[in-house]
Amino acid sequence: MFDDLKNKIEKARQEKVDKELLKAVHDYIENKLNGNNNDAVSKRIVKAIANGANVNAIENDVDDESILMYLCEHDAFEIIYLLAESGKLELDQTDRLGRTASMYAVFSKAPNSLRVLKQLGADFGKIDHCNKSVYDYCKKSMNEIRKILEKQEENQQV
Repeated sequence: MFDDLKNKIEKARQEKVDKELLKAVHDYIENKLNGNNNDAVSKRIVKAIANGANVNAIENDVDDESILMYLCEHDAFEIIYLLAESGKLELDQTDRLGRTASMYAVFSKAPNSLRVLKQLGADFGKIDHCNKSVYDYCKKSMNEIRKILEKQEENQQV
């Protein structure tokens, strides 16, 4: 009985800190879109991570979109670094269609996020349910992302 109560308390604590992280991430994006300072929000994100927030939490239940995918949609690469510092960030987590955060970065024309994901070790060759990879989607996307990938491929071949 004591263990059951202890588990309920821990679950409630985890839900609270996860909600704090999600709220802070949303506030960060809103501030970024409005051109407002994000120093205080960044501190909230760091605090939530330090308190054990799940950095791989699902942001959108409809698509199974993770926080990382949401950040990539808005090219909030600065926060991706904060999540990665936790050592628990799953770079290649997929949504219900098999899409990764790297794919979201390409779809959203977010070169900074894509660059950060590559630096952190994301798998650009991972295939989604449409049998396409980041490289496939880049062929149809913006020139800057294509240039990033070509440069990285050249560096890998050297």
